[in-house]
Amino acid sequence: MSSPAASPDRGGDAVVASYRQLAEIYHDLLSREDPDLVLERIVQTVRRLIPVASILVAEAVTEDRALRPLIAEGGWPEGFLDTRLPFGEGLIGIAAERGRAIFSNEAHLDVRAGQVEGTPEDEPEAIISLPLVARGVVIGAMSLYREGLGNTFSDLEFELAQRFADAATLALENARSRSALHELSRRDELD
Repeated sequence: MSSPAASPDRGGDAVVASYRQLAEIYHDLLSREDPDLVLERIVQTVRRLIPVASILVAEAVTEDRALRPLIAEGGWPEGFLDTRLPFGEGLIGIAAERGRAIFSNEAHLDVRAGQVEGTPEDEPEAIISLPLVARGVVIGAMSLYREGLGNTFSDLEFELAQRFADAATLALENARSRSALHELSRRDELD
């Protein structure tokens, strides 16, 4: 008696393909030296890996206990990059304060989610907010947004987003370190 042919595990294949793509992303991001170019590449890569309507990457300003937006793409109001997002407020502020990712497919109904002035109120949206943690210290946070009824994130996308945040953190820290070393070397040459 023969056993039935095993069907391919499509879910497992998707996970393997996603992790292979993440390995390529790590290599690509870590090879970049300019912090601004790394930020641009992070946004491009997120949009390819996990399609989103909007994305926000912010750095932690620890003395102010706030996040300062570095790059925001999508439907952000004029002047948003000049704002500060307090730790503990809104999903991104809570993720930064706690150092843990947050996943809310009904963020418009989530009492933890804040309202950014100048954006539509009560519009259905899903948000993943991710802390960027280097050596146990939150150096920033990133939020991914999908808008519209039924535009939610899957558990796999949440997992991928968390792994991608690790890559983004390493890439930003690497670029900042290289930039600082380059600046020190340039100063030494001038002395």
